[in-house]
Amino acid sequence: MPVTSGLQISARLFLAVLCGATGGLIFNLLHLPLPWMLGAITASTIAALARMPVGTPRWVRPPLSAVIGTLLGAGFPSDVLLRASDWILPLAGLAVFMLTAGAACVWYFHRVCGYDFKTAYFCGMPGGLIEMTLLGEAKGADPQRIALIHSARILLVVFIVSGVIQLFFVEGQLGSGGPDDEVFRISDLSWQTAIWMTGTCVAGVALGHYLKLPAAFLLGPMLVSATLHISDLSDFEIPRELVIAAQVGLGTTIGCRFFGQTFRQVGKTLVLCLGSTVILLSMTVFFAWILHLLTGINVLLLVLAYSPGGLAEMGLVALALNFDTALVACHHLVRVVLVGITAGYIFRWFDRDDGSGA
Repeated sequence: MPVTSGLQISARLFLAVLCGATGGLIFNLLHLPLPWMLGAITASTIAALARMPVGTPRWVRPPLSAVIGTLLGAGFPSDVLLRASDWILPLAGLAVFMLTAGAACVWYFHRVCGYDFKTAYFCGMPGGLIEMTLLGEAKGADPQRIALIHSARILLVVFIVSGVIQLFFVEGQLGSGGPDDEVFRISDLSWQTAIWMTGTCVAGVALGHYLKLPAAFLLGPMLVSATLHISDLSDFEIPRELVIAAQVGLGTTIGCRFFGQTFRQVGKTLVLCLGSTVILLSMTVFFAWILHLLTGINVLLLVLAYSPGGLAEMGLVALALNFDTALVACHHLVRVVLVGITAGYIFRWFDRDDGSGA
């Protein structure tokens, strides 16, 4: 019956969020890095692999993306346009990074892991999970393997990058939007700010669909929020509790992607993906260091900007760690667009060169 189905879906969602929030709370109490997101990822992944009835239905991601987009856009200060000229070289370097990192990962999945070339190609592209899965399936690759690899890549990159940065380079425990004496709390939220935030989400979603943007629910609100803050039309702040909720929500959706898989399957995928992640992060650090020497931009900031962990994921990491969210978000936006536009065309060239695709 539809009612029963709806109740089951709601129950699975409730349990998933409960697991994610519990994991975040435990990580926070243990003073672990980026506790709310990484704790939620850990707990929801374990619950999914243990075949607990957890799940995040498709309708959860759009509103969550809209909220995250609004959060990321609020990280664009009014002077961002004055600093944007400093980003030209790092943004241009993304194209070189994408080609070299992508080629290295495709080679790794094809030659080392033994994947057929089509599957290896779309597994190795440091781009969006959904886009690469759908495009790979259309080209005859293994969509389940592609989705699993990209899910594992995002999980590993978020864990490794945020963990290393906070453990070794950032003082104190962050992950909630800043030190306790500086954060804006939900109790400080005025009705005017609430209206601005809600209006930004709604207008952003409408704009994203009107412009037919990829990931419209994320990019539309981010563009509207960023425009409001850059132009000083509004300077609404994001309550700490909303930043935490966004991290828990995103972490929970990442973990629930592994539902239906076994510990053995995911363990094997993580081991294989660890090799490609080492390749990606080694190249990320190399490019970040070179660009730091050329531009003077903080090397850790460039590492976050180049780490292929997902626009929403790495943007939230930057926000939680009090890094320059605008720079990080812009670089990841360009990366996603570059991969989305070029992956299919480059594959066509290989496919034409070798009709077998292997």
